Amino acid sequence: MRDLPPVENFLTATAFLGALSMLAWYLQTHEAHWSSRDGTRFTCRVHAVDERGTTLGRWRDARANITSDGVVNLRLRGLRKREIQGVWTLTGAVPDPPKGKNLYLLRQSNLLVLRVPSTSRCIAPLNALLAQSN
Repeated sequence: MRDLPPVENFLTATAFLGALSMLAWYLQTHEAHWSSRDGTRFTCRVHAVDERGTTLGRWRDARANITSDGVVNLRLRGLRKREIQGVWTLTGAVPDPPKGKNLYLLRQSNLLVLRVPSTSRCIAPLNALLAQSN
């Protein structure tokens, strides 16, 4: 096996670091998301908020199910399971969400923000549930 000259070592290392950077950027900007064909079952990100709008903790991955009763049933993994898991009522939508995302407000005993990509199939059922509750 021959030794590579310093220039080739530098180019190889630069290409490797560039590929790692692109992968990290992609994973940071694109969330994993799944939605059933009818949009009533989907994965999302949830975030607890207090009454003043201050965030409590970080975004967490969750599975959501829109039931026939007009509520959203959330399940998630992790330590804060009891606070977030359960049946939630859809109360509103954020008027100016970040680009490529839709944000919905859920209420139980406290407030929760639900985030899904704006291209998801679950947008139509969530908007229909929101219109039904208003």
